[in-house]
Amino acid sequence: MRVSANPDSPFYHQGVLYNVFLEGVEQKMVVEADDEEGWIIRTVLDAEGNLAITEDGENIKQELVEGAVKLVRI
Repeated sequence: MRVSANPDSPFYHQGVLYNVFLEGVEQKMVVEADDEEGWIIRTVLDAEGNLAITEDGENIKQELVEGAVKLVRI
């Protein structure tokens, strides 16, 4: 199942929340995840724990990480 935190996404479900685990480790700042395909997109943080910004200064960095994904509805 694919889920998204983006209200503009067709995979967003208002009022439905999930904890997302990648390789058994709970993930924070997840934007989208798919447990069947085995990937997450998460926001990148810098060394101080702040949001990392793209080189052009226009967007927040995100990364695609693959692995065993588990979604737990809360």
